Amino acid sequence: MRWITAFLANRNQMVRLGVALSPPIWLNGGTPQETKLAPLLFCIFFNRMASNCTSRGKYVDDVTVMEFVPRLSPSYLNCTVSEIYLFASSRGMVHNCKKSKEVCISFFAVLPLPPAPLLVGSSLIEKVSCYK
Repeated sequence: MRWITAFLANRNQMVRLGVALSPPIWLNGGTPQETKLAPLLFCIFFNRMASNCTSRGKYVDDVTVMEFVPRLSPSYLNCTVSEIYLFASSRGMVHNCKKSKEVCISFFAVLPLPPAPLLVGSSLIEKVSCYK
């Protein structure tokens, strides 16, 4: 475990734009992107959450949540998302609202019960018809 700590601790980053190089800033968390270690550490970190609920679709670098709602049944998506948010924030993780989207897929011409707005913490999640 010491080698993981040494890899993650006391890191800084600089930005290069053309020939200009910014001064270094010291990072207070996170893992270097594009490393094999980042997804592994994320999986270890979230393993307890994932084992408690099998409705979470996948996780490697982000979390995807999906829900099948039978006709005329309520959605529990806000509860599930809230549980994930509380789990992550209690461990020092910060939610990135810009990366969060809600996509509703329905085979009905008009939804019998329109879904409630999806909130993560106090942030309203944008509803979109498609997303990469």
